[in-house]
Amino acid sequence: MGKHTTEKEQISFDKFQIYRLAKLARNNMDLLLDVAPHLPFYITLNKRKNFDTTYVSTVLQDFMEIDEDEIIKFGFEKIKQISDRTVLERAIKIIDQYNMNGTSFDMCSYLQRIKFNREFSWVSTYKTIFDDNLFFNVGYPIERIGKPGQVLSNILDDVFVIRQGWEIFESLSLREKEILQFIAKGFSSREVSEFLFLSEHTIKTHRKNISNKLGANNVTDWVRFAQALEMI
Repeated sequence: MGKHTTEKEQISFDKFQIYRLAKLARNNMDLLLDVAPHLPFYITLNKRKNFDTTYVSTVLQDFMEIDEDEIIKFGFEKIKQISDRTVLERAIKIIDQYNMNGTSFDMCSYLQRIKFNREFSWVSTYKTIFDDNLFFNVGYPIERIGKPGQVLSNILDDVFVIRQGWEIFESLSLREKEILQFIAKGFSSREVSEFLFLSEHTIKTHRKNISNKLGANNVTDWVRFAQALEMI
């Protein structure tokens, strides 16, 4: 898919390419079948009703070390067996919401934690509506986007999986992330209030909210989060 300078640019580019691939599949499935084995990510088609797989590219077969017939035979039950249950439950909620309100002109994205080659990997997944019965899916390990992906994978494995609450980091507001960065750099609440033109009481309230969301009650933990995200 090419090299992009930031994670945001890479994701935006990926979404555009996925949209084009889904369109290609609708117009010329045979051509997609010829192209799919040469792509650096896997493609699947699965049922919107029960998530069972109807097509899987050879790339996923290599990831899972399972052939296409077995993946299709055991369907979503196989995915459940090799997935992190907590992460999968969250993904299903996202998919259900998209299934009710989404269209073929947009897509939903979510993370999965799947055991490939006997080890768990974080997988970035994009899903769009293929037709009335099927979803079109593209997925790849997040390490593929380079250093940001490796950093994110380390964070998820080291912190959020253990606590079964990795989604709480995503719940931080932009202001809270900004304050987290300042505090991790060693600034006091008073200094942050001066930088952001907010009252010191407001900063302290934000700090309390950040601590509650992250489950991190001391600055050392905050520094660790910030370093992992290359915020400092």
